[in-house]
Amino acid sequence: MLTAVMWWHILCVKEINDRGRQGKPRMEVNPLTDVVTVYSSWGRGLGAWGEVLERRLDTAARERFDLYAMLIPYRVAFQD
Repeated sequence: MLTAVMWWHILCVKEINDRGRQGKPRMEVNPLTDVVTVYSSWGRGLGAWGEVLERRLDTAARERFDLYAMLIPYRVAFQD
């Protein structure tokens, strides 16, 4: 059961990472810690955007029944 939960979570994170590499600002998700690293020249000036992104990712986790992400919620970290 645990293997299936992790497998499903990794597939969901792969989809997020694929979309994040194409967008601006670029973002990447660590599948074990659920830390979303956003690479932007604006850096921490996007603080309010980070909270919105966390809520959207948490909602997407519930919609996709990603149990791992429900237990360990996404957090956003900005990097220049």
